[in-house]
Amino acid sequence: MHILLDTGPWVASLCKDVQHHEWAKQQFANYTGPFLTCEAVAAETCFLLARGGSNAGRALALIERGVVQSGMTLSQEIAPVRELYQRYDNLPASLADACLVRMSELYEPCAVLTLESDRANLPFITPWERLQHEGAIRFPDFRHFVIEGGDAWDAVGFLIFIGCRNPNKSLELKRMVVKPTGQGYGRAALHLAKKVAFDELGAHRLWLDVKALNTRAKILYDSEGFIVEGRLRDAVRMSGGYETLIVMAMLQPEFAQRRAQGLEVLA
Repeated sequence: MHILLDTGPWVASLCKDVQHHEWAKQQFANYTGPFLTCEAVAAETCFLLARGGSNAGRALALIERGVVQSGMTLSQEIAPVRELYQRYDNLPASLADACLVRMSELYEPCAVLTLESDRANLPFITPWERLQHEGAIRFPDFRHFVIEGGDAWDAVGFLIFIGCRNPNKSLELKRMVVKPTGQGYGRAALHLAKKVAFDELGAHRLWLDVKALNTRAKILYDSEGFIVEGRLRDAVRMSGGYETLIVMAMLQPEFAQRRAQGLEVLA
């Protein structure tokens, strides 16, 4: 699987004073293949490093060593990139944003879309189109995570938060898809998702909805401390009729209490 490198992790890996420095440095250490990026991201990275008083040449040295490679030439992809600007004319986007989205189209298969379109998952979710995933990856109110597992840390799923800038601190776990099932990946991902939601994103309320027929997911959320708040009857139209959604949530004090009982990931 190809890994596309954005400006934030690149800068964080080279600056000790930047948040998530240790995490970003570890990603570079763990991944054996080259990271793919574009000229626009390289330019942003060098600019931010220099503005922060760091040596921008360290970023270029990674390119010289082959750790980071160019995955796209803008002059050859100018028409598709221009079309992306037209497609997202209602969202603020930099050239780096548009280039990375174009690269996600070039370097198939996309792990997120492959998992979501799996027939085993389709009855329990409402699939998104590629454009919706692209928007989630780049829009500031969203957080889009790939779930990795197994000995080789392969992509085994994804999850999406919506409402990261919600003034009421109400964060939605919009979707979580995992395959293969029954190996604990979903529960482990949910543990980390709660930690990110409450510790890093400062949520007061983390909520989700689950289809009433998705009993496996409902049992998981019950066991992980989510409280049923209500039912949205016949809220989703399906090919065979309508599906009811169950709304569940956890509040920050409830999360803190579970952590004190040893049921959650430590801060």
